[in-house]
Amino acid sequence: GPSAALFVGDRVREDVEGPKRLGMRAVLTREWRQEDDPGVADFVIERLGELSPIVARLRSGRPTPDTYN
Repeated sequence: GPSAALFVGDRVREDVEGPKRLGMRAVLTREWRQEDDPGVADFVIERLGELSPIVARLRSGRPTPDTYN
């Protein structure tokens, strides 16, 4: 289901709020755009290279306090 999906984008309204309404987790990246307010993003990253550790932690069930919004 949607709760197993992780949506990654750089716009709060389109890439965070939309997926969250559908039940997905959302990652806001600031690699190309600077959104000051992360909104309801589950995670905020500066570069896409930071995404892999988040996915690994989610798969393992470990918490992600260093990147969690």
